[in-house]
Amino acid sequence: MSLLDSIKRKARPLICPFDPILDAIPGRSAVFDIGCGSGFLLGLIAERKTPKSLAGAEIDQKLVEAARDYLRDKSEKIPVSVNLFDGITLPAEISNADIVTLVDVLHHVPPDQQVAFLQTTFQRMRPGAVFILKDIDAGRRVLCLANKFHDLVVTGSPGNELPKNRTKEILECAGFQILSAGEERKLWYPHYWFICRKPTAQGGSSKFQTPSTD
Repeated sequence: MSLLDSIKRKARPLICPFDPILDAIPGRSAVFDIGCGSGFLLGLIAERKTPKSLAGAEIDQKLVEAARDYLRDKSEKIPVSVNLFDGITLPAEISNADIVTLVDVLHHVPPDQQVAFLQTTFQRMRPGAVFILKDIDAGRRVLCLANKFHDLVVTGSPGNELPKNRTKEILECAGFQILSAGEERKLWYPHYWFICRKPTAQGGSSKFQTPSTD
């Protein structure tokens, strides 16, 4: 694990609201994390929940290797799989997941691909599965600039944040049923999240129930 990864893992809980994400994940769930980075969220789920399996996809091979190393001890108790993907074609494992997470990833997708990315995610998920999206609110313009500076320092390029309401529109147009939503400022970072479900073919509900965070 690099020094930067170590610092990020220690600091991230201070700037990111993980509790609403964890609260929306029932025990014995198969979880798939899109853009899993070095595996921090998957590790957190393994420590605080009782997942049936964990899987992740990442576009950077070094991060894939870091995640595999970080999650190695977790894989002794539950199935863990982290794989490289091209940022467009999601691995087939996503269709087996009960929970799909996209945390602080959407604003790294090029603006002209964000709508298609969420539509593709919806299409690849199984009916009844839950989708958890958390990102930075571009509607909070001054605070959002702080996140752009953060990304510029850490990744070398500013993010492509969307306003919370615009993300809601895209999710609903893609076909997601929004179960709950929330927002929280941590330090100077303006976070928002949506807990969604892909409806079943019959329009019924899945076995997962999530508390309202409005």
